[in-house]
Amino acid sequence: MMVVIDLKKIQVLNDKLERAEERIYNLAKAQNQIVIKKILEKEQGIIDYELEIELFFYINEEELISFNEYIKPHFLKDTPCNINDKKNHNVTRGIYDNPELNSQKHCWLMHSLYDDYYVPWEDICKITLLSFDINIRYQYEVLIDMEAIKN
Repeated sequence: MMVVIDLKKIQVLNDKLERAEERIYNLAKAQNQIVIKKILEKEQGIIDYELEIELFFYINEEELISFNEYIKPHFLKDTPCNINDKKNHNVTRGIYDNPELNSQKHCWLMHSLYDDYYVPWEDICKITLLSFDINIRYQYEVLIDMEAIKN
């Protein structure tokens, strides 16, 4: 299948997304360290947490797509995270007969757009804004000791 796309726009967007990945990762890592400290200090009874990044891609002011990346396990296990791993995630060879596209380097977010969420290249080339939320959900528990209650 031959796809006609603006390869220059794809490369420029990829470069911007790659820089955004680094910022997102570093901010999330800093937030993760703050949460770990709160848990270790037993602050307000926090026993666990979830950490995710919610990404929003826009064309002008209209949301194109949003999706979540769960990254807590990568920080806890010190395992590679796709976001900001600096690897080439281009998998277009198996999809498109376009040698120039196939030879480009694609960061994880670019890969996610076309391969995981099937955003058309025409729309990818129109992206004007990426915004993101770093969401932390603290988890608490309350022990209810029914054995201690005397009749």
